[in-house]
Amino acid sequence: MECIADLSYLDNKNASAALGGFTHGVRVVDMAKGFATLENGGVYQDNSCIDKIMFKDHEVLKHKNTRKNVYSSASAYMITDCMKDAVKNGTGKNAQVKGQIIAGKTVIQDIIQPVFG
Repeated sequence: MECIADLSYLDNKNASAALGGFTHGVRVVDMAKGFATLENGGVYQDNSCIDKIMFKDHEVLKHKNTRKNVYSSASAYMITDCMKDAVKNGTGKNAQVKGQIIAGKTVIQDIIQPVFG
């Protein structure tokens, strides 16, 4: 996950930064980990579906799951609440699922279209 201090001058005033499109873009897995951080009460977890890699010479590389508190639980709750509202009452209404609580990040096309063409 990229740190704000690691961003280059190319990222300044870049509207795509709000969508995760920094200088080198963003991977889907990183976006999923970011949103999972909100659900985890502000705790980022560097999980992987690969537990370990074993080589012929018996060398084993193990993934170390790390946890880091990046938001307060109150901030994570408030952001998630705003995202729930975007689906319940905002531009994400079509994403509603009966009987489920859904939170989502939406984009207002009228704002994005002039920027990205």
